[in-house]
Amino acid sequence: MRLFRLATRRHAEKLDGGGNRDHGARWNSGRGRGVVYTSLNASTCILEMLVHFGPSMRILLPKNIMLVEIDAPDDGGIEIVALEDIPRTASRAGKDGRTWRQRTGDAWLDRGETLILCAPSAVSPRDRNAMLNPAHPRMKDVELVSTEPFRFDPRLAFTATVPE
Repeated sequence: MRLFRLATRRHAEKLDGGGNRDHGARWNSGRGRGVVYTSLNASTCILEMLVHFGPSMRILLPKNIMLVEIDAPDDGGIEIVALEDIPRTASRAGKDGRTWRQRTGDAWLDRGETLILCAPSAVSPRDRNAMLNPAHPRMKDVELVSTEPFRFDPRLAFTATVPE
């Protein structure tokens, strides 16, 4: 399975989930468990990064971004989250401080049965993100295909707000 991610030069070749291991992200709560976030195509990675910076912060996008192409073994197992499986309240934290997505991702990590959790992108739900479990035995077979410098098109660094 071909996957893509954007990362700073320093972290481009690290596939250990260290960036979210302590504090979590959308599909993991942290708590000592990291996830390697990737997408099925490069354009989804771009959208995901842009949304995390927000319109007014896009002029601060890092200049040392690398586009990383990854090959994950097809037989490492994939767990699929369908768009219709995600409740409307998925982004709200529950009593344990975790969202539905974080509880789902943590449960996937705890089971340890599959290398990949594939889920809709929150930014573009018809596109898919793929999370890699760095503790899975097949992670040793995940290969970096390429890393190359990536420059955001300056037209994406807008500061306009969208009216409701």
